[in-house]
Amino acid sequence: MLDKLIVSIKDLPKGSMVKVTSVALFIDNVKIDIEYDGYYFHKDTALKDRRRDEFLKQDGWKILRIKGRRNVPTFDELRVAINKLLNSDRTYTELVLDDWGLTG
Repeated sequence: MLDKLIVSIKDLPKGSMVKVTSVALFIDNVKIDIEYDGYYFHKDTALKDRRRDEFLKQDGWKILRIKGRRNVPTFDELRVAINKLLNSDRTYTELVLDDWGLTG
């Protein structure tokens, strides 16, 4: 399913607006919250985001935070990040894409 989502987003015409900011996954009884932080809206929200992450972690969630401007992660990048959460005691991981912080 994850690979179908990535392919369908990449197949959109250039300039299409996609607004998916949070996805919840349940894999083998592990709750994973995936957050996509677009630079424009999240450049100044680190404290608010950290508070939200801590709240979710207290409820048993693991968090994958993706930071980008317009790019989406590859399937392999997502797989590696999700496996870090699934195969360890880690409760948080971050995937920073090449275009995070770029302007223009």
